[in-house]
Amino acid sequence: MRTAVDVSVPYAALVSTFEKIEATTKRLEILNLLTQFLLVVAKRDTATSIKDSNLLKVVYLCINRVSALSCMTYLR
Repeated sequence: MRTAVDVSVPYAALVSTFEKIEATTKRLEILNLLTQFLLVVAKRDTATSIKDSNLLKVVYLCINRVSALSCMTYLR
C-alpha cells in the first residue's frame, strides 16, 4: 500500500492476494487471505460516495464483474 496521503489500492496488491489464494487449497486460509486484504482496503478507503469507493472496485474485480484493464486506472 502507499502512504497515508495517497490511499489508493495498487493493482499489484490485489494480484499478490490472488496469487496467495491460488497457492492454497484450504478454504479457511483463502477466506482469511481475502478478508485481511479487504479489511486493509476498507480501512484505507476515504471515498465519500460509493461510486468512488476503492473497496467496491476491488470487490467487482474479485467477482469478475469488470475487467482488470477498466479498473487499473482507479487502483493505482
